[in-house]
Amino acid sequence: MGSSFVWAVVLVVCAAATAAEADTRSKSPVGVCFPLKGTNLPPADRTAELLHKYKIPRTMVFAFNNSVMRSLRTLKPETSVTVMFPNEHLKSQDSVVRWWLSNYVDPYLNEVDINYIVVGDKAIQDNSADVLRVMKAVRRVLDKKFLGRVKVTTLFDYDKTMNTPYPPSRATFIQKANNDISDILRFLRNQGAPLMVSVYPYLGYVHNSLSMHLDFALFKSKKPVLTDTFNVKYYNLLDAMVDAFYRAMERVGVSKVPIVIGEIGWPTAGGEHNVTTTQNAAIFNQNLLKHLGVRKGTPKKPQFAIEAYIRSLYDEKDKSIHRSYQSFGIFEANGNPKYPLFKKSSN
Repeated sequence: MGSSFVWAVVLVVCAAATAAEADTRSKSPVGVCFPLKGTNLPPADRTAELLHKYKIPRTMVFAFNNSVMRSLRTLKPETSVTVMFPNEHLKSQDSVVRWWLSNYVDPYLNEVDINYIVVGDKAIQDNSADVLRVMKAVRRVLDKKFLGRVKVTTLFDYDKTMNTPYPPSRATFIQKANNDISDILRFLRNQGAPLMVSVYPYLGYVHNSLSMHLDFALFKSKKPVLTDTFNVKYYNLLDAMVDAFYRAMERVGVSKVPIVIGEIGWPTAGGEHNVTTTQNAAIFNQNLLKHLGVRKGTPKKPQFAIEAYIRSLYDEKDKSIHRSYQSFGIFEANGNPKYPLFKKSSN
């Protein structure tokens, strides 16, 4: 095989990767989580139709099967898909990892725009060694298939991972997680992948309502509310929370890993302090789209524009979770929006 042919192949691959990255940057950075569970959820094909109807550019699928993946075939290239490797398989051998990929990823690679595989849904607290082992196993399989465009990551729970989140300059992780987190962060840095974190300013406000104004959580503050070390000014709670996580990452020795917000949102009912209203949810999510849409990153990391996934498309009625956690949906189960957020497609 001549060297000119090899270089031609390399150039084609590089051009395709550059085009894919440009297409990703052109999309809105905000997507929506495909609903997890509940007794009220419509079939997967109707959910896929809703994603298409409102031109939602990203979705994360937590609990899925082949019928869900088949429904997502209709969304390429407008919607990129993040899939979750299930927690129940984290202690499995590599053969189970290969089986899962061959059944739930391989058949759809040409028809579904899969951008992330998330190993572990907030599992770092209990299964940290298994999370990293499976992440490496998934990466090995993808590399053998030359699928560098599909990144492997995991999802951390902000509240259960952070020890001292405020002010951001003093933020630390819980002590027992430091070593596990640093190993995972180094793996992510080496493959050029982001870390996913569930970040809920709603919870940040509820836990600090006596000392925090609601406007700070809803992106409505006109003046800086928090001034941190080196005169870093914060106008909204989300930036402060994300920068706190970045600072904690630096304390364990890793600084060049971007954060993707794997879960975010505001409930419309069931919470505390009379703030879980449809009006507040609309204000929060509408301002979230505006804030992240300018792609300026955070005060500490302006070079890292942030992607986010709103949790979720529908309310998830399930008696096992608190009512407020059942009420984060942005659409009713019949497909009608609770409030204006994404624009309906004209097609």
